[in-house]
Amino acid sequence: MKKFTIVLWIVCSVSSAYAENNTTEELEKMSFQEYSKSYEKLNKIQKTHIQEKLAKIERVYKMAMEHNVTQMQVYKDTMYKAQRSIAMNTYLASQREKIVIRQDEIEAYYKNHIRDYTSVHAYTIVSEDKEALKPLLQLLAKSKNRLEAFKKLAIKHSKHPRAKKGGDLGFVGFRTMAAPFGAKAFMLKEGEYTQNPFKTTLGWHLVYVDEIRIAPLEKVKKNIAYTLRMEKYRAWFQKI
Repeated sequence: MKKFTIVLWIVCSVSSAYAENNTTEELEKMSFQEYSKSYEKLNKIQKTHIQEKLAKIERVYKMAMEHNVTQMQVYKDTMYKAQRSIAMNTYLASQREKIVIRQDEIEAYYKNHIRDYTSVHAYTIVSEDKEALKPLLQLLAKSKNRLEAFKKLAIKHSKHPRAKKGGDLGFVGFRTMAAPFGAKAFMLKEGEYTQNPFKTTLGWHLVYVDEIRIAPLEKVKKNIAYTLRMEKYRAWFQKI
């Protein structure tokens, strides 16, 4: 088992890191693996570390070749499995890339999932007692600037962690909010607030929506195309 592990490490190192004619690319790859930034942006000590690590991998590879590792049965078995895996993955990738996604499919998906591309700038007031929120609703109904009134009430009465910021949750997406918060918030138009308290795991809520943003199709169409491609690919794969 130990011998197999050593040989497998050598094979993986060779396939992913050793390349005599591609040193620049390998330095860049290792730089991102170690420091999450380009090799050119590393300081002198970091560059030396990467260079030494790459040089060591090359030395190990040469040592392996000198000891005829390629003639060992465990090496041959590992390479056989690796070749099968690479062949299958290459084929599957090529089939996936052949899938064509039409513009009308992207537009239909966008229309049918518009909520996923919508975010609302929401404020909330939270209380442990539902009845405690009813007087606040009466005050909001009488106020001229309801957003400012909502924020002041949140600061004074809310038990939410963001109460000191007027209950400001920032822009939030439908799926990022605990049920039924998302459903309630996304029923509101800009400048509207919930007329009745509703409950989540945090307590009883009132919600005010100040602004609604919808990501334009041009901004999300690549992601949609990828989603549709993967859906078609999975359907194709299931039929194999």
